[in-house]
Amino acid sequence: MTQKTPVRKAPRIQSLDSDPRDPRVVRVVLAGQTRAVAQLPRESLTELRLAEGLAWTAAVARRVAAFTAHRKTRELSLKCLAQRSHNATTLGAALSRRGVDEGVVARVLAELVKDGWLNDERHAESRALSLGRRHPGISADAAAALLESDGVDAPRAWTHAKRIARDEALCAVALARAVTALRGRGSRHPLAVAASLARRGIDRTIIERALRQEGIDAEE
Repeated sequence: MTQKTPVRKAPRIQSLDSDPRDPRVVRVVLAGQTRAVAQLPRESLTELRLAEGLAWTAAVARRVAAFTAHRKTRELSLKCLAQRSHNATTLGAALSRRGVDEGVVARVLAELVKDGWLNDERHAESRALSLGRRHPGISADAAAALLESDGVDAPRAWTHAKRIARDEALCAVALARAVTALRGRGSRHPLAVAASLARRGIDRTIIERALRQEGIDAEE
C-alpha cells in the first residue's frame, strides 16, 4: 500500500507588531519563529489583506514580495529624481543598472509619469539649462548630441540646443572666455587656441568674433 506524503501546512501569521524603531512599520512574524518574514508600512495591511492567524501561503508570500519590490523601487526612483532630473528613459536605465526587475521598473515608471513625477519636456529643459551653464557658447550641434546622450529625444534635444546656443548672456560669457584664452596664449599660435576652443564645443561664430576682436586674421 502506497503511503501518502503528508501535506505540509502553511505557517500562520502569529503577530503584526510595530517595529520598536519605527511605529509606522509592522513586523510580520510567523508562528514558531522570532524573526520577521517581512516589514511593511502599517497602512499596507488592508491592501495586502494581512491579519494575525492568516496562513502564510506561497500566494501570500508572492503578494507581499511584489508589494515590497514595487515600494522599494518607487522609493529609489524618487531618491534618484531628488538628486537630478530624469525622464522615463534615463530613470529606467538607472533602475536597471541597480538590478531592478524589468516588469517592476515598467510599472513604477508608468505610475510616476501618471503622477507627474516624470515629464519629458521638463527633463529636456532642465538638462539644457544645466548644459548651457556648464558650457556657455556651446554650438547647437554639440549641445543636441550631449542632450541626446542624456536620454532626451532628438526633436526636443535640437529645439533646446538651438535655444541655449542663441542665448545672448551665455554667448557673451563664452566670448569673454575665448578672448581671455587668446590673450593668455603665450607662444601658442592663435589658431591653435581657436582649435582648442572648438574642441571644447564653443560655437565657431563665437570663436571668429573673438579672433576679430583681437585683430587676428582667422585665415592666417
